[in-house]
Amino acid sequence: MQILDKALAQARKKIISSAKLQLFQKHLRPIHKKNPEVLKKIHGQLTKQLDSHISEEVMLMFAEEQMEKILNDLDGIIESQKDNEKEAWRPSGDPQRDSHVYNISVKVKEKAQLEHVISQLEQQNTLLREHVALRQKKLLGTKRTVDTGISKWREINEAAKSIPTKDLEQFVQKYGKIV
Repeated sequence: MQILDKALAQARKKIISSAKLQLFQKHLRPIHKKNPEVLKKIHGQLTKQLDSHISEEVMLMFAEEQMEKILNDLDGIIESQKDNEKEAWRPSGDPQRDSHVYNISVKVKEKAQLEHVISQLEQQNTLLREHVALRQKKLLGTKRTVDTGISKWREINEAAKSIPTKDLEQFVQKYGKIV
């Protein structure tokens, strides 16, 4: 936190120093000609107010974001890892190589999910094949039954054709018309 405060104080000084009196004199020439002392006071007040507003805004931002707690937590993590002999990961400067480690873990998770989906689909396909096989058996049985019925009707038809028409007329007269 102290290092960050020092860095921000230096940045604030650079910002304030960029608001030079000569710029005020150049852009506010009429005021400078009439009363240069007033312009110096305005410049001084403006730089003080700018400095205080920047400081207040930074402190407000630190409070809202809980920067001190975050930095203390970071210090704690660094301290806890001092005895760790495993070297910490550092970016190499090559984004593809650096993202490779992250991408591998993501790809492994995706692969596991896809393998799970594939196994479920294979199970469904097996069930569907079994269902189709049962349907085909049933259809073949129905086809055999229909084929048997058709062959019997053909036999009956052939037998009916062999009956003389005279006998058929007598049968109709005796028993009535067959519907």
